[in-house]
Amino acid sequence: MKKTASVISTTMLVILIAAALFVAVPRLFGIKMYSVLSPSMEDILSTGDLIYVFPTDPEKIKEGDVISFVLNESLTVVTHRVVAVDRDAGRFTTKGDANNANDAGTVLYGNVIGVEKFSIPRLGYFFDYVNTTAGRIIAITVIAALTIFTVALSDSKKKPALPDSEGPVPPDENESDS
Repeated sequence: MKKTASVISTTMLVILIAAALFVAVPRLFGIKMYSVLSPSMEDILSTGDLIYVFPTDPEKIKEGDVISFVLNESLTVVTHRVVAVDRDAGRFTTKGDANNANDAGTVLYGNVIGVEKFSIPRLGYFFDYVNTTAGRIIAITVIAALTIFTVALSDSKKKPALPDSEGPVPPDENESDS
């Protein structure tokens, strides 16, 4: 029973740490993560997917790339495909793959966050929840509890110490007190 509990708790702890790494490590390299909030990019991106957006020089972005950009003064972030590039004006025309028409406005180079390189299906839901106060508290509590549980199980597996010998150890007959 203890072995099964140990395996389960260790597995859960590894999964939680791996999930944290999928979120924390990319940030160290300037990679932004966003949850897909609408179906405008179906079939390649679904609602709830977590996308990884790499900073990219706008001059290197080409037609067909999927970019994330700031849409307005409210700092709404949108991820759509580039359908046209106007290098002279420093603008992109974008469109959601599932949409019938191009986006209403063009995207200035300065509003580009980067290019979407890959996504993890459904991880965006977890990402959004963990970025709330309640989600952070629960995640930290669960990780701490699993760590304590795993350590407690590993301590209970240790062999007991040998019992002390009975009475004092007699002095060696060859030793003298001179």
